[in-house]
Amino acid sequence: MTCGDVAAYLDAFLDHEARARFDVASLSEHAGGCASCATRLAGFFRVLEIPESAYLRETLDELAIAMHGLALAVIRERVDPEANTDNMVPVAAPEGASEDLARQGAEMVDDAEDWAGSSRVSGHDMAEFRDVIDDAARSRERKLDVAAKVCEAASRVATRHLPRVLNLLGAVRLWQSDVDAAEAAFLRTLACRDADEDGRRAQVFAHVNLAYVQRQRRRWDAADLSARRAVALAEELGEDPLFGLFAQLCIAVDRVADSGVGAVERVVARLIALPSGTARLRDALALENNKPVRDALRDAGIGASHPALFDAER
Repeated sequence: MTCGDVAAYLDAFLDHEARARFDVASLSEHAGGCASCATRLAGFFRVLEIPESAYLRETLDELAIAMHGLALAVIRERVDPEANTDNMVPVAAPEGASEDLARQGAEMVDDAEDWAGSSRVSGHDMAEFRDVIDDAARSRERKLDVAAKVCEAASRVATRHLPRVLNLLGAVRLWQSDVDAAEAAFLRTLACRDADEDGRRAQVFAHVNLAYVQRQRRRWDAADLSARRAVALAEELGEDPLFGLFAQLCIAVDRVADSGVGAVERVVARLIALPSGTARLRDALALENNKPVRDALRDAGIGASHPALFDAER
């Protein structure tokens, strides 16, 4: 090998096929006895910028969405009498059982490691993700604790699916009554810039969920503003505004003593005006978690003007 071979090798380094034609052991042996080539090689690898890999981005995206789906599947499949998640409305339903999604996630970890030739990928130790996925598939912990661990890990992945992951993390924290952590996750969801269409859909739900956080804190104006933002963004995206409107209804019911039943009637009218609005609102009110809202509506006289909303009780 000569100094010219070293120069040619460096020129061809980013071309995998061209680089493969060189005998790396012979190049290394030459550099060991040539101070000039040793310095040249050291400088090259110190400043070399590896172009971002579209394959790696897609792999990490698939890892994040598999972990998001795994968390949802754990919540959906496992029975926990202390965690009523019947009113869970996922931004996108998981495709497959938790075992399948755990396997998909593990495959994405393997693919990322194979691409990088190392267990460290984009600054992350991929063993961490593998351990979280394996634990979720086998753990006997409470389902919300498992889902939180999966979402926390997924939120550390550089992915376009970050808004969906963070919104679900916030919902889980809210179910766990950790209102501060839930609020932080929803705010992080809304802070995601340049979100794609799926991400903006997740931000609709983050506004809805943030309205419920503010409702728990009895910050009525802030809660109503978040709900209205959810409705506006949903309509802008051509999505269903029902969830934002239902949050507005809950807030109007809470404030009925101050704002009057007219505010409640106006939101009910908007909900009923949606496609299949009466049936969908009736189904939402029939959920056990929404019993206080249903009872308050009946007490406010809504049952008399809209009896079909309470048909499920007959």
